[in-house]
Amino acid sequence: MMFPDIQLLHAAIVLAEELNFSRAAERLHIQQPTLSRQILKLESQIGVRLFVRNHQNVELTEAGRHFVEGARTVLQDVEHVVLSTSAVFHGADEFLNIGKSHIQIRFW
Repeated sequence: MMFPDIQLLHAAIVLAEELNFSRAAERLHIQQPTLSRQILKLESQIGVRLFVRNHQNVELTEAGRHFVEGARTVLQDVEHVVLSTSAVFHGADEFLNIGKSHIQIRFW
């Protein structure tokens, strides 16, 4: 099984929030056909249909709801790892994450 990259996870999350390809593509700063290809690639990679779509509507499948919930957690974890690694690199002894705020603490 091939695991999707972060860009595809992010695309699925934004589409799930917007439930509209045009608005989601605009938020992602890409063209709508590019977003459509990304979602098809993601669904192909994981072997699951995440969205039901036609020319007027986009809806999450039950599997899609589960996937998007997990994808949000994965992206939060990746953000935490990147920020905490940067903090350690820059000399912080501790890294405190409160909501969306990130605090680096140095002890001498």
